[in-house]
Amino acid sequence: MGREIKRVAIDFDWPMSQVWSGFLNPSDSDEWTAQEPPAGEGWQVWETVSEGSPVTPVFSTPEALAHHLSEKGDAWAQARAARGMPERLPTYEQALAFVMDGWAPTTMVIGGAVLGPYEAP
Repeated sequence: MGREIKRVAIDFDWPMSQVWSGFLNPSDSDEWTAQEPPAGEGWQVWETVSEGSPVTPVFSTPEALAHHLSEKGDAWAQARAARGMPERLPTYEQALAFVMDGWAPTTMVIGGAVLGPYEAP
């Protein structure tokens, strides 16, 4: 569980932090399968702690997404900051490494240090 990169349509417009309807099972049927958002050339961060929801806008390049993460963070970081609980934003290099890797855990504890999702050692 954590954050992952999804390649979605550039014009994909789903509300931030709202679970994607294609990941919600409406009937508890064993025959149901999840429906991914529309695939495309865009780059977007999704949280996977719940069923899954976007936490950044869609960007046309991995570099643009990394700049956004290093300057503004994702929806979770922005919500915490609005409540007076800011977190460390990743450097551009950390953010780009995450974007290119495609996945990061929500939190890591290494040697007693608590690291956020974009602060891979």
